Amino acid sequence: MPRLRTSIVSDTWTVAPTIINVARFGVNRIKAKPTVTSGLDLTSLGFQYAGTSQVAAGLPNITVSGFFTAGDAQQPLLTG
Repeated sequence: MPRLRTSIVSDTWTVAPTIINVARFGVNRIKAKPTVTSGLDLTSLGFQYAGTSQVAAGLPNITVSGFFTAGDAQQPLLTG
């Protein structure tokens, strides 16, 4: 099972009756490995970025809502 962690810190400061300052910081961490990819080498397709993990090799997922989706689908994750 993947391990998911989220941390958020927020601070609100009322500077004046009509001015509010809000600062937020958040971190997400997912400890998991993809189990299925196309395995395509991005540099052979002209991409400048080869990726950082051979386990997750494949096409980037691009979605334009209401029109199309291209690339590898969102990958199922397996812990390890």
